[in-house]
Amino acid sequence: MQSGDPLLTEADFGKGKIFLFTSSAGLGWSDLALRTAYVPLVQGLIKEGAGLGEMGELRAGDNAPPEESDLRKVTLEEIRKELGPLDLKMVQYQEGQLRSARGREKELWPLLLAFLLLVLAVEMGIANWAVAERSKARVNPFEL
Repeated sequence: MQSGDPLLTEADFGKGKIFLFTSSAGLGWSDLALRTAYVPLVQGLIKEGAGLGEMGELRAGDNAPPEESDLRKVTLEEIRKELGPLDLKMVQYQEGQLRSARGREKELWPLLLAFLLLVLAVEMGIANWAVAERSKARVNPFEL
């Protein structure tokens, strides 16, 4: 930093370490999050913080192709061109569409509860039957 303050400080904590990044991750203060070194840096900090390795290794990242950051909508023709002869259908988002889809949801917990109660009843029946069969098979020495 231009002021001479540290950008990253660390402190020991148990078997690992705690790191303090002294700048904002927002673009108003730094463009570090946009650089290819950001992900390896964070991965290394997590690894070092968990006590899994040393930070001394050098990591490098490749620049991602700019088309991977293109956020425009993809047309159905472009998808067909990339994926080949597949039966594709494009669904467009419409406001309120998700609310109508939720109306078709069904909770599964009542069915699961009924199934578990049925299993419990069958298990209790088998246990009672086994106890009854075992008591019939025992020979009482006083009855002889």
